[in-house]
Amino acid sequence: MTRRWLLPVACLAALALTSAAQPPRDGFAILRRVAGLYGKARRFYLAGDIHARLTTSAGTDTSVAWFVAASGGNGRLRDQLDAPGATMARVSNGAKSWIYDGQSRQYVEHNEPIATPDGMDSLQVQELGGIVGAILNSYRSILEGADSVSVLRSETVRQNGRGSVCDVVRARYSTPAADRVMVRTYWVEREHGLVLRQETSLRTQGDDGAAERSETMWFRKTSVDQPIPDSVFAFHPPAGAQKVDQLGSDQPPQEDFTGRLAADFALSDLAGNTHRLSEERGKVVMLDFWATWCGPCRMQMPAVNKLYQEFKSKGLVVFAVNQREPAERAKAYIDKNSYSTTTLLDSEGEVGRQYGVRGIPTLVIIGRDGKIVAHWVGVHPESMLREGLKKAGIE
Repeated sequence: MTRRWLLPVACLAALALTSAAQPPRDGFAILRRVAGLYGKARRFYLAGDIHARLTTSAGTDTSVAWFVAASGGNGRLRDQLDAPGATMARVSNGAKSWIYDGQSRQYVEHNEPIATPDGMDSLQVQELGGIVGAILNSYRSILEGADSVSVLRSETVRQNGRGSVCDVVRARYSTPAADRVMVRTYWVEREHGLVLRQETSLRTQGDDGAAERSETMWFRKTSVDQPIPDSVFAFHPPAGAQKVDQLGSDQPPQEDFTGRLAADFALSDLAGNTHRLSEERGKVVMLDFWATWCGPCRMQMPAVNKLYQEFKSKGLVVFAVNQREPAERAKAYIDKNSYSTTTLLDSEGEVGRQYGVRGIPTLVIIGRDGKIVAHWVGVHPESMLREGLKKAGIE
């Protein structure tokens, strides 16, 4: 009987020794490989879905969205985010480009392509914005701000009927004040270093209490530096979509406030501090009226944030005036995109009414003398915003 157990026991001992001899996988090395892969990618095709949950003292809000982030270089781009009632798409085939807004069911067409991220540095990718900019920035800088990184286990993830062995890596990111703690878990494919799944838990602490956002991003399609079908970069207007010269052009005519003295107001920011417009006299102020559900607003905000970073030392103040949304929702969006402009909460829409806001985004530039020098509705190119700032004395 004793001999009958000798071989199994010996085999188990050998297995234990073999397992003990295997070195643990290095989480930092795995994530560095991810950063290198996405940093050097010339072409990519990423598609999937995002499930998010926001929990605050006011309750819980859930959402589902579907995305396509693809770049074929040479002006070929597809940047699309579909959510119930809020679709945004930028498509470019290398010769023409289109921007579609699902809220208004309108699209504009341009006889020039959109710049693609191949060869762009991190700042340029951030300015590109959209889901393309968000994913690339996240993975190129995946280790920035990481307090700790650990490999939890290996796991097989199925994608398009194929199973891929992944390292499940967890990273923790926090601010020095510990008022914002984010934990992300990545399923990183061993063969190529692609991220096939990502789970995020973000906790923020403000004057109104704690807010927690959890998000799962599933990549149903992942391809880096592989051929991409031309059909990915073709634009087909959805049924009922209207071609317009400018998004939001079917809105009732909006009064132009240019030349008027800007109406004074006082609004609270996300930290509860009050800001009064009249206290900024002597500076140039840009008001960006926006909301998280507004696709065109999301397109406009990267350019606004870029201009603020460039000109704040010259006296530019930017107030991103959120329209009628809970503070927690606005804060979660601002934190996720790392925007540095000051967000004000126009909870009742009163300031929007003062400035005749009927469609968003609405942009207002106020000169140092308190008079409005530019008043626009809809998405506008960065060059036009610069012209407005130049009229106000900033260039």
